[in-house]
Amino acid sequence: MAISILACCTLIALLVFGVMVYSIATFRTESGGTRANFRPRALIEVLWVLIPIAIFISAALPAARMIGTAEIKVAEAERQSGASEMHRSPLAR
Repeated sequence: MAISILACCTLIALLVFGVMVYSIATFRTESGGTRANFRPRALIEVLWVLIPIAIFISAALPAARMIGTAEIKVAEAERQSGASEMHRSPLAR
């Protein structure tokens, strides 16, 4: 499983790096390339920022809930087992 994830990430990184090198080589001004004229588009720029933020928050909230639930379960289990303060998990302190 880890190898397939690594292979996928490597493939994406190589693809992005390849497109970047191609763009730099093709559109540099020393070789006579011309710059593209982009008009400012505020809506696209705002969406470009807000969509990754929404993705991050939608992934972080369930993870935070799961960590909180795990901390509570660890604390309850240690209380029931009578574990001393020295042997308690750092999560339960």
